[in-house]
Amino acid sequence: FDFSKIAIRHIITPSISLNYHPDFSRKNWGIYSSTQSDTLGTEQIYSHFQGSIYGFPSQGEYGNISFSIKNNIEMKLKEKDNKKIKLIENLSLSGNYNIAADSLNLSPIYIKLRTKVYKDLNFQINSNIDPYKINNGARINQFAINNNQFGRLTYANINFNIKLGNKNTKSEENNNFSVPWNLNLYYALNYSKPYDEKEISQSINFDGNIDITKKWKIKYQSGFDLKNKDFTFTKIDIYRDLHCWEMIFNWIPFGNQKSYNFVIRVKSSILQDLK
Repeated sequence: FDFSKIAIRHIITPSISLNYHPDFSRKNWGIYSSTQSDTLGTEQIYSHFQGSIYGFPSQGEYGNISFSIKNNIEMKLKEKDNKKIKLIENLSLSGNYNIAADSLNLSPIYIKLRTKVYKDLNFQINSNIDPYKINNGARINQFAINNNQFGRLTYANINFNIKLGNKNTKSEENNNFSVPWNLNLYYALNYSKPYDEKEISQSINFDGNIDITKKWKIKYQSGFDLKNKDFTFTKIDIYRDLHCWEMIFNWIPFGNQKSYNFVIRVKSSILQDLK
């Protein structure tokens, strides 16, 4: 779409595939036979090629049609040297249809959206939509679209994440003073309603590392569960380069996995088991 000051490009990528194999346990294939395994007359099915180095076909009929549609939308600013901006990096819809099943053939529809809001600020949505109705807490073989609904939203996950950090700073004397660090912040909102009851949770997590010197490094990971009002999994790693050796200190300060671990070992991968 070409306008006077901007141009918009929309790329649609459809895909469809079919996987099928018949039920090779039927007698006409000559691959499987049955026998009585005990005095009660229990029938047991076995393959004539069991134990073969080349394997043998599986039992049961299988048929699956997979489909997906991916979308990418970009905008070009003509007045700014044709600068390109990604409006939507990926918007996809996918699912599959089981042609061998006798009911509930269509899988949930998976919808994913990923884009970059601003520079290092990323936004992502993952959701599942069940096309079937539910009755008394169980899925039934009736499409929800019959009630003018596209389906039931059974799961959704919304993520924001931003990356912060620096590579080099300078001291007041303009000497190079390098303390590289990075910090990744994540916000997640989860929605789940497989049947009648729904559950919503939120959390803020972060991780990163600090290179204090060329030989001293610190890595950290933690967060806070806004629903349960408690910290998520927290871990601190301290690393020291000892030339041919290395020192690692791992610390989990609280929670079910509360522990610490101190290791000095040879850096060579061949001698990693020497501690």
